Amino acid sequence: MKKILIILFCASLFSSCDEKTKRNKDKRTSQVMEKYYENQLCECLYTNGPGECLDLWKKYEKKTGKQADDLDCVFEFEAQRIEYDKPSFKSIPLAMSYSDIIDIYTWKDDLGKNTLIITARKGCGDGYHYCDLRAYHYSDDIIYGNKPVLVREIKDFEKGLGIELDGVRLTDLDRNEIAEISITYTIRSRSVDTVKLIMLEKGEKYAIRGESKYNSNGCNYNYNMYGRDSFESAKSSFRRFAMKLFSSLYNCNVNDYLKIQADY
Repeated sequence: MKKILIILFCASLFSSCDEKTKRNKDKRTSQVMEKYYENQLCECLYTNGPGECLDLWKKYEKKTGKQADDLDCVFEFEAQRIEYDKPSFKSIPLAMSYSDIIDIYTWKDDLGKNTLIITARKGCGDGYHYCDLRAYHYSDDIIYGNKPVLVREIKDFEKGLGIELDGVRLTDLDRNEIAEISITYTIRSRSVDTVKLIMLEKGEKYAIRGESKYNSNGCNYNYNMYGRDSFESAKSSFRRFAMKLFSSLYNCNVNDYLKIQADY
């Protein structure tokens, strides 16, 4: 009888442990899935804006049972809408001073009328990749007689396989009626790609620089946002937005793991 009681006790104990393990596993799976759908929605918002993300918005709420309005990235997106135009190059007099233009943005804020000109020269890598990437931010300010003044310029160069422009974001995260400009790009190489996010506000420059490459050995991902052009002095909303955008574009560790878990 004593042996039977011991056997029943042990069976009950193992059963309890199995149930606890299963609950913990289910909880971890649920958390991973929730993060996966959140990342999908946030990346879509950062890249395309809300009009292209309605299906992902509904999927997040259906799969998690939570309101997408409560996500930090949704709040930040709502807080930072900047109306801008992408005019033809010929309609912008400033553009006459530049060659190899790939994009132009114009918008208005408390600095005045702003123009962002992005240029890149082809011919590197296999011959059709960009050799460099340059951005010029101009503003028409009443102080200067409404004449365009160069607020800031940035430039970078390829290292053998060319540069890819990954995106440009215009935001007003701190709601001070002055836009922040975030430019993300990849410098390709045969080993590990260099990835960068450059944020400008009223001439101030902040940068995240890192490396990202997925190969047979797995994901190589690291970054530094407190080096040259440090985000240390930036507003917390700038740091939070920049880190989320940078990670959503370049952190292959997170993206691959979440995709694998979701497929599973």
